[in-house]
Amino acid sequence: MDPAARIAELRRQIRYHEERYYIANQPEISDAEFDELMKELQRLEADHPDLVSVDSPTQRVSGRVAEGFREVAHAEPMLSLDNAYDEDELRAFDDRVRRGLSETGSVPAVVDYIAELKIDGVSIALTYVEGVFVRGATRGNGLKGEDVTSNVRTIRAIPLQLNESVPGRIEIRGEVYLPRAAFEKMNEEAGELRQALSAKDAHKTEEEMGDLLFAAVNLARYLHIDPEIALKKANAKFSMRFRRMEELAAKSGTALADVPRGQMEELWDTAKRAEKSAALASREARKA
Repeated sequence: MDPAARIAELRRQIRYHEERYYIANQPEISDAEFDELMKELQRLEADHPDLVSVDSPTQRVSGRVAEGFREVAHAEPMLSLDNAYDEDELRAFDDRVRRGLSETGSVPAVVDYIAELKIDGVSIALTYVEGVFVRGATRGNGLKGEDVTSNVRTIRAIPLQLNESVPGRIEIRGEVYLPRAAFEKMNEEAGELRQALSAKDAHKTEEEMGDLLFAAVNLARYLHIDPEIALKKANAKFSMRFRRMEELAAKSGTALADVPRGQMEELWDTAKRAEKSAALASREARKA
C-alpha cells in the first residue's frame, strides 16, 4: 500500500475509534492498539510532510490552550434559551409560537413539542467547510464571540472531519461540558499532583520524580497546564530532562502530552542516559 493510501486508511480507523471511545463510550480496541495506529500515522506524516492535512487526527492541539482570543462575528445571531418557571410562562411561550406560525398562514390545531434535558455548559459554534473543521467560536454577546478554534481542537469528542461529506459551509451549535466521570478523574489526578508537589524535594527519589512527571503530563491532558511548570516547582534539575523528552517526542512527530505511559518511560530513560553522556563528556573535556 502506498503512503497516501495507508495514511488515509489510518485516519479513517483513528476517527472511527475516537468516535467509538469518546462519543459512543464503546471502545473496540485497547488504548495500546489505538496508540500504535496513531504512532504509525505520525511516522508516515513525518516521512511525507506533503501529505499532512489540517483535518488529520495528528493535528489536534495538545498541552496548553490559547489564553488570548480574537473576536469573531457570527454569521447568524447566536441566541440563548429563555427560562420558564411556571405554567403561565409556558403558556405565554406557546402563544408566541402560535403567533409566529400564524405569520406563515398556517396554524396547526395541535403544536407538538419535544422536551429534553438541558446541559448547561459553554455554548459553542463549530464551523465546517467541505466537511473539515475550520473554526470554533463562543456565543459571546450573541452577535460576536471569541475564536477558540485551538481550544476546540483539544476536544476529542469533536471531529476534525465530518463522517459524511457536506458541501459548502455548515455551522453546528451546541454545548461543551465536562462529563462527571472526567471531572472526578481530573480531581483525582490533580490531588495526586498536589500531593507530589507538596513533598520535600530532598526526599524525592529518581523513581518518585519519574512518577511526578507522569502525573503532571496526565494532568495536562485534562487541565491543559504546562507540565514543565509543575516539574520546575518540584525540582528544577529535572526541567532539563523534561525538555530533552519534549525534543525526543517532537522528532517522532508527537507532543509529549500525547505520549503513552510505556513510551514515556522509554523517553525518560533515554533522556537520563543523554544527561549522563553529556556529564561524562564535560568531565573529560575539563581533564583535557
